Amino acid sequence: MARAKKGADTKTVEGEILEAAPKIKRKKGEDEQDFLTRVVKAIAKIDEEDWDELSEEAQDWYDEAAEAANEGEDLPGFAEVADEEDDEEEEYEEDEEEDEDEDEEEDEDEDEDEDEDEEEDEDEDEEEDEDEDEDEEEDEDEDEEEDEDEESLELEDLSKGDYVTAETEDDEFTGEVKSTNRNILTLMIDGDRVKLKNGDLTWISRAEKPEPKAKSSRAKKAGAPKAKPITTTINEICCKFPGLSEEKVSARVKKAGVDASPSTLRTCYRNAHAIIDLLKAEGWKKAK
Repeated sequence: MARAKKGADTKTVEGEILEAAPKIKRKKGEDEQDFLTRVVKAIAKIDEEDWDELSEEAQDWYDEAAEAANEGEDLPGFAEVADEEDDEEEEYEEDEEEDEDEDEEEDEDEDEDEDEDEEEDEDEDEEEDEDEDEDEEEDEDEDEEEDEDEESLELEDLSKGDYVTAETEDDEFTGEVKSTNRNILTLMIDGDRVKLKNGDLTWISRAEKPEPKAKSSRAKKAGAPKAKPITTTINEICCKFPGLSEEKVSARVKKAGVDASPSTLRTCYRNAHAIIDLLKAEGWKKAK
């Protein structure tokens, strides 16, 4: 039975991670980095159901730790990722307050300009006033339509269940909005959770939601084998053939009949090789 999902307000990130890997216990006198390395290896092996039950803070810690291990850097402590996100949220709130102040000043300037224009218009002929007003209204309507078409959406404009396309400098992601918590956009793409930091996004636009797939009327046969999770298939290929590039691993995954999104493949490939590199550093050799 899967554990009940809890946020960081009711359970610490360390508590969540260690509950997901109950066999990992801190050894007396053990170096902090050695302990964190063992934790990363254990979390890499949990199934998809247990992974989805982890809070976003716990998943963020693992992603940061696995990336640090892959780069040969020190792994972050359990509290470091949460502290970093809190700083980003505070900066985001400060930016919002500054934007509100600027909007108020602009509104005051616009009101003053409008009052001056009205006084000048009173001295002109009525016919000219009517023509100018009509032209101004038409121009404003056109400008508003152009702004609506060209303006990128903000995280606060999005709601859970919206279907959007989010772009970064290097990639494009289209999927359903899962959440916009802590200045991070989380999308569900082909059943996979993809997290995008607001600072990395260059454009967000609404996309057409695909029609739901019709459910098969054929009932599952009793005792039929359960299909392997996508991540399990990718990890098995990476471990069996550690020398393969990401492109060749992708080719083998497709040959196995598994449809994995580029973001899922990239994440699994990096995590698997992070574990392989850690094992090699400890003297592990691939069995022939």
